[in-house]
Amino acid sequence: MALDADAVIIGASAAGLATAACLKQTGRSFEILEATEVVGNTWRHHYDRLHLHTPKSGSALPGLKMPREWPRYPARDQVVDYLQHYRARHGSAPATTRRSPGSSVAREPGSPPAGPVSGARATS
Repeated sequence: MALDADAVIIGASAAGLATAACLKQTGRSFEILEATEVVGNTWRHHYDRLHLHTPKSGSALPGLKMPREWPRYPARDQVVDYLQHYRARHGSAPATTRRSPGSSVAREPGSPPAGPVSGARATS
């Protein structure tokens, strides 16, 4: 899969989605690579009683507060809902990739060592 973007973001959970939203706000192009078809996949597979261990006031992603009516420490399913809503609000659709042993993301030969990634390529 060949990619042509300023940045490649690995993973569509909180950090990846927040990074994408900030890049979009500055007009930078990006691709989000995710191994599954859903955002926040790791959150979906933890135990049912899992809650954030940080208050929602410090856990919200850029540009979207967590709902006021939620408890101070949101539950797992609330975090999953929040991540889905965040993705939809910011229009960040991850490209699903299948991980395999030895897969990697690398710059194309001749690409600059720093700055925007042009012609990045994901290999599997």
